[in-house]
Amino acid sequence: MHSNVHKCYSVDDHNKLFPLAVKITRDDDEEKKIANRNEFEILKNLNHRNIVKCHKLFENELEGEMHIIMQYIEGIEVLDQIA
Repeated sequence: MHSNVHKCYSVDDHNKLFPLAVKITRDDDEEKKIANRNEFEILKNLNHRNIVKCHKLFENELEGEMHIIMQYIEGIEVLDQIA
């Protein structure tokens, strides 16, 4: 059970040497929020060249959004590749 990505942006961080992205998800379901937190905790500890690196998780409870700061990968979306 995973949430849908609401928005995803490329962001500039002048303090970092690599590009970052922000993935924003929206969920009202507490189970999905817990799944998102667990997924983030797993991904932030992984270090593999074929897995996107996740850095931080911010929760905006007023908007019901989770913001995940992650490594930016240039290219097309995976769903566009397999559709």
